[in-house]
Amino acid sequence: MASLGFALVATWLVYVLVVLVGLSDSRMAIVPYLLLCGLGVTAWWTLRGMWRRSRAARPVVLSADAGPGALIGVPELDQPPRPHRSLTGEIGPPARW
Repeated sequence: MASLGFALVATWLVYVLVVLVGLSDSRMAIVPYLLLCGLGVTAWWTLRGMWRRSRAARPVVLSADAGPGALIGVPELDQPPRPHRSLTGEIGPPARW
């Protein structure tokens, strides 16, 4: 809801800015522009924290036998290392032109 609120206020400020620029004396158009810049900074500061907290609150589903790699988020670390394909001769060397 906060994102929608910031978007609505920003839309209104852009509308006011367009109306003021359309007038013959558009010196007052700097006021909604500065308010729009301030709203952008405020929205970034507020929503960044809210989005981080909501992402951190999401549950993480792990398997019953999760290894250390899966616990840190890289399940490929739990698999045994594969031999290097080109050094073992499994595939040929790259063709040069």
